Amino acid sequence: MRPFCFYICCMVDITQVYEILRDLSNKDQRGFVTQNEFNNFASAAQTKISNEIFSEVLQAGKLRRQQVDGKGAMSLMRQKQEDLSYYFAEYDLLEVGEGNDDYLLTQENEDGAEIQVNAATQDRYEKPRDLKYVIGIFLGETDAAGATAPPCEIIRDAQKYRRVLNSKLSHPTLSFPVAYIQDREIRISPAGGLRPVMTYYRQPRARYAAQQVVDAAGTVAAVGDLDVAGVPSIQVFENNLGVQITDTLNTRNFDLPEHYLSEVVVEMAHMIGMNVRDTALMQYGLKLATEQ
Repeated sequence: MRPFCFYICCMVDITQVYEILRDLSNKDQRGFVTQNEFNNFASAAQTKISNEIFSEVLQAGKLRRQQVDGKGAMSLMRQKQEDLSYYFAEYDLLEVGEGNDDYLLTQENEDGAEIQVNAATQDRYEKPRDLKYVIGIFLGETDAAGATAPPCEIIRDAQKYRRVLNSKLSHPTLSFPVAYIQDREIRISPAGGLRPVMTYYRQPRARYAAQQVVDAAGTVAAVGDLDVAGVPSIQVFENNLGVQITDTLNTRNFDLPEHYLSEVVVEMAHMIGMNVRDTALMQYGLKLATEQ
């Protein structure tokens, strides 16, 4: 098990965001959003910020081409690429009807080289539920002998896919397979009897705020582990003295690196300010957003 402080330092603590926003909204005088409303805003803010990370990678690329990007750890491109590494995932694709729930069991491909003998008999595969952007698809995995799995040419246009299949010159082969990305499925041609492996960027989810057993098999999730089926949310209760206490077992932290704390506060302050018609809180969010 990794050190406890490693996880606390990695991701944005939703309890800290809640307490900051509660103080900013001056609860005793103006009132505050309910717990459910706060949780709804938390999911929306996380989605917005995670989308901006991808946009900032493009901006960093422009700085690098202009030769004004920083060096080493000061490089904006390097910083954003490290942020994106939190959302990298790899899966063996499952055939349609094979059980999409299996995608929620782990964020790591643990099948090993033996998956090579697990032949896929169809050419239609399920998209992972948390898919955001496809990075690459490979037909099979690198085996014990070091043979590299061929990458699939990714096609997103239906007409182009049909032309490739009907072409006598560019018809896909086991050495040069193609993958057609559809609405809910992925078509691989030729099937080849090998399990396709996809690398991709996943959607942001949530992180466990306390160590706990997560299934009937006794699997233990440590603080900071990914809850692939969860969303950022806080659960609080009041004790006999009327003091609010966080229910850490049912609380889920943000799936964002800790240095995005200020951005989460800014985004949620603006959303909450609009919801409760708190001009001061809304302007606070706008002011910090402008400064950033």
